[in-house]
Amino acid sequence: MTDGGMAGQGPDTSVTLRRSLGRRLKAIRQEAGLGYPQLKTVGSRPKIVRIEDGRGPYKSADVRELCRVCGVSAEETEELAALADRTKEDRVWDDYTDLLPGSFGTLVDLESTANLISMYEPDVMPGLLQTPNYARAVFEASSPPVDAVDVQRLVDVRVQRQAAVFEGAAKARIRAVLNEAVLVRKVGGREVAAEQLAHVRSLAATRRVDVRVLTFDSGAHASMRGSFTMLEFANPEEQSVSYVESPAGARLINKPAQFMIYRDVFTSLTKQSIPLKEYVP
Repeated sequence: MTDGGMAGQGPDTSVTLRRSLGRRLKAIRQEAGLGYPQLKTVGSRPKIVRIEDGRGPYKSADVRELCRVCGVSAEETEELAALADRTKEDRVWDDYTDLLPGSFGTLVDLESTANLISMYEPDVMPGLLQTPNYARAVFEASSPPVDAVDVQRLVDVRVQRQAAVFEGAAKARIRAVLNEAVLVRKVGGREVAAEQLAHVRSLAATRRVDVRVLTFDSGAHASMRGSFTMLEFANPEEQSVSYVESPAGARLINKPAQFMIYRDVFTSLTKQSIPLKEYVP
């Protein structure tokens, strides 16, 4: 298994397959004119929503039951059930569910297929831009504490996550707006912080990565409540999503109206910030 990959298929193939299957199942339910209460034999509303959003998990028995209730032909039912079986390959991220938010695996899968990733961070370097030493310092400062073995596991998955984006087929463009505090705070000490700053400056010098700084002098801004990430896709059928993380957990937001709010906020932050190359500590 390669970094960011899975046995049998790449992460981009897997997530595209799950989302495609989810869209088809949602269309089948809607065309049948059925709501979630009519699908109780398939599962609860949250379960069906996860399936339709492409998050799974997918079981061929669930797909067959949904098709039965919705009146789908035997031939199409077997086709969809076979697709459900193909989504069962283990993902590398599944080995870290004891340490990471429940929606993290879905976020990483989506990152690997996105063509544009936009982030705002007020206090810490975004995970996709972190060096291993910086990431280790962040995890070592976690509360509750994380032991040394799990810190290394978290660093490993961060490196694999970066590989899935920077070395994957999608080759997403990345836009990041950083509060000046991200660059000033000496995470891991002066040497680690200096290494991190040099790394992000190197990334920002490429055509794929655009990094901007929201300086202290810029004053109040549109995202003083916290960080967020937006993911957009080349395929117009793939719904754009936002990801919000906090000490209490994390969640994916895929409602178009809410996504547009985050897009407007990011546009405001971009206008108020300066390119990293112009930033002088």
